[in-house]
Amino acid sequence: MEYDEYMKKCEEIWGRNEKLIALFKQDISDLSEKTINNHVRYVKFYIDDFLTFREPLSVEEGVDYLNECFDYFVPQKCWWSSPHMIRSVSSSVKKFYHSMYLHLIRHVHQCRHDHSS
Repeated sequence: MEYDEYMKKCEEIWGRNEKLIALFKQDISDLSEKTINNHVRYVKFYIDDFLTFREPLSVEEGVDYLNECFDYFVPQKCWWSSPHMIRSVSSSVKKFYHSMYLHLIRHVHQCRHDHSS
């Protein structure tokens, strides 16, 4: 993939990711601002940095790369990694994917309801 094509795809993904982060922030809005900011920072690392490191991957494709990220990439390539930090980042990413799953379920349910009316 040429660099310009890579950057264009990344920009599309990053734009979509901002919308998904906004949904996630709504779902965790009952937490403290500091906790929300930490979760968002950690999720952005995964979806904006890791998933576009070698090739631009969507959030949906990113499900297949969780083990690679937390078993190899973070411990080997990230100077800031520690066992505690890896647990924190993976916990935030888990919360994010759970949030996205719930939004998908609501969307599917709404579509079924709309089509049955």
